Amino acid sequence: MITINSTTKLSTIIRANKDSIEAIASLSNELARLRNPILRKVMASRITIAEAAEIGGCTTEQCKRALIPLGFKWEEEPETDSSAPSSAQGTAFPPHTLHPAFPSHTLIEFDVRPIIWSNSDPLKAILEKYRALKPGETLCIINSFVPTPLIRLLEKEGASVSTETISPSEYRTYFTPASILPPMPTEQTIFFDTAEQFAAACAPYTPIEIDVRPLESPLPMQTILANLAQLPRGSALYVFHKRVPLPLLEHLENDPAHYEIHILTLAENNVRVLFIKP
Repeated sequence: MITINSTTKLSTIIRANKDSIEAIASLSNELARLRNPILRKVMASRITIAEAAEIGGCTTEQCKRALIPLGFKWEEEPETDSSAPSSAQGTAFPPHTLHPAFPSHTLIEFDVRPIIWSNSDPLKAILEKYRALKPGETLCIINSFVPTPLIRLLEKEGASVSTETISPSEYRTYFTPASILPPMPTEQTIFFDTAEQFAAACAPYTPIEIDVRPLESPLPMQTILANLAQLPRGSALYVFHKRVPLPLLEHLENDPAHYEIHILTLAENNVRVLFIKP
């Protein structure tokens, strides 16, 4: 029997019992997308039960009732102050209002719903738009749910984040780059490259190559970390991966090595990652 709570990732639950896919998908139309294998890969490794409930417009209690009959044991968590703002969701502002400190910003809107509905992952396109922002610009991501994993990722880069609810099927999340805020250190330098840029990054090195695509989670992350621990300074590790390793990138935020990381997405389940250790 596996113990779970509201912070357990969906991927952990699905690995334990495949029947959980249908149990969660049946809770709402938004969560019904978990039935799609591609969207499941995009969502499951990034969101917790609590986040799934928020996305699906249901409650954590409903998720709990759906999963317990499948053999999961629910672990109650300590109560928290519900009046405190959630750092993962940023600060909520009134509709069509940006950060009060930046009222003159140009709003760059990006509706990612068509990308998701086409069974694709919008992360690469979002990060490209975010990192292309000029001073005085704020990126507005339009989605059918609050993109909590993206918020966490960009908050680590020092982004200022706010959210607003337009309707049950439209949420807007505003990202103001750290470059126009008080300086905040970034732990790693991450580039989402074109093929030419990735080749140029590899050119100065004879990298160590590993292929983690055949491995089941958590072995890919463990294998990469083990190789990085032995990687000499001034060298590089070339990884063949199935996906952009977001959990690994978050883990490396606390690594003092400060890797330069280049990511090239060639196709579905075909990603290259280059770690350069300065």
